[in-house]
Amino acid sequence: MGVVLIGNGLLRTSVDSSCDKIIDDAKKASGCAINNDILKGLPFPQRIVVASKDNVNEDVKRIARELDAQSNNDKLNDLIREVMTIPTDTIISTNYSFEIEKCVYGKFTRNMHWEKRGWTKDEISNKEKKTHLYEYISLELDQYNKKIWHIHGNAHCPSAIVFGHYYYGKLISEIIHYVAQFIKNYKTAQKKGYSYEKKSWVDCFLLEDVYIFGFGLDISEIDLWWLICCKKRNFPETKVFYYTDYLEQNKEKLTLLEAYGVDIIFKSKSDGYDSYYRDVISDIHNKIRDKEGK
Repeated sequence: MGVVLIGNGLLRTSVDSSCDKIIDDAKKASGCAINNDILKGLPFPQRIVVASKDNVNEDVKRIARELDAQSNNDKLNDLIREVMTIPTDTIISTNYSFEIEKCVYGKFTRNMHWEKRGWTKDEISNKEKKTHLYEYISLELDQYNKKIWHIHGNAHCPSAIVFGHYYYGKLISEIIHYVAQFIKNYKTAQKKGYSYEKKSWVDCFLLEDVYIFGFGLDISEIDLWWLICCKKRNFPETKVFYYTDYLEQNKEKLTLLEAYGVDIIFKSKSDGYDSYYRDVISDIHNKIRDKEGK
């Protein structure tokens, strides 16, 4: 049916979602004197490394508490309800926070998290639990039932949050190892005429069309760039759609996306983020409807 991949761009509609305070608190704790204008040139997972002087491990519990405390406003909740109507079973989020879960359930405590989470692997080790490959959270809103995967960790499990190049490196190593076996298993199932049961968000990403919005896809997101490249090489019949503004300034990134066969779709943000995202969601509905009609 397809996969929705989102990041913290959706939070632009929420006045309570700024990460600036988290960065400022990290700077105060570490004594970092680097100007915020310079830090804002970095994506958040790298910004927090600089702000903490690469002492994220010591500060991660505080950061997780602040992320968990972020609240939704009505405009963000309305937008998330629209996201939930997209006819896909899978949402992949790069966010550590629970804005979607808070919209669906009203609040999202640790106890509720443990109740709603599931694993796509029957026997899973403690090490595997920290890879984020197999854990999902069930979302049930009206008639819509989905799974959301926090692929870089979440605020309820601070020790498994992916911050900075060290942890991104560990994650990409785990993904590469996983994909090698996944491709073998998938091809075996195809040859024998079996239906393949997806075991991870990685399977969903590679086997289904992916719709990316509200996510800048910075070059530093090496895990996702590697998967986009892998998808083109091994599953060329599937597509990746990347939504961005007409005024997108990063031409180098767009050129690289085109080289990897990504369909870039430009929409206007001139009427604000809320209007922009509703236009994107409408376009995704149309694309899925057109594909299913073929």
